[in-house]
Amino acid sequence: MRFREAVPSDASDIASVHVRSWQAAYRGQLPDEFLDGLSVGEREAMWRSGLSDPGPWRGCFVAEDAGGRTVGFVAFGPARDEHGPLPADTGEVYAIYVAPDAFGTGVGRELFARAGDALRERGFRTAVLWVLESNTSRPGGSTRWRGGSRTGPSRLSGSTA
Repeated sequence: MRFREAVPSDASDIASVHVRSWQAAYRGQLPDEFLDGLSVGEREAMWRSGLSDPGPWRGCFVAEDAGGRTVGFVAFGPARDEHGPLPADTGEVYAIYVAPDAFGTGVGRELFARAGDALRERGFRTAVLWVLESNTSRPGGSTRWRGGSRTGPSRLSGSTA
């Protein structure tokens, strides 16, 4: 497995993993019509824009298998305060997704660890990840991530140390 920083040309592969992961992991938690209507093209445009101009303190890593196929990604940066103020030294894992055929292989755990390291290197002492309240199976490792715990119905918090 190879892990590296994402670049704008990764947008299509990231979008494909994003959509396929949602469709597999959230089936039964979100309406089928919504999941079936997800568009790789729309996600690709979003990712291409974000990767082209990520802004300060933000980052994204991809995981590639031995054949060079993208099998996962993680995006992270300063915590957004959409759900209430957070301390200034709080980072956020914005998205972490793994291709369905790579579920359970440890790719997500390694991406999570790399995001935590990168957030710490950027000066963030804690980090949050927002999850669906109904999401009890994935991300399975997130509640164990560096002392992470569910700090609200849909927020996981942990240390970057």
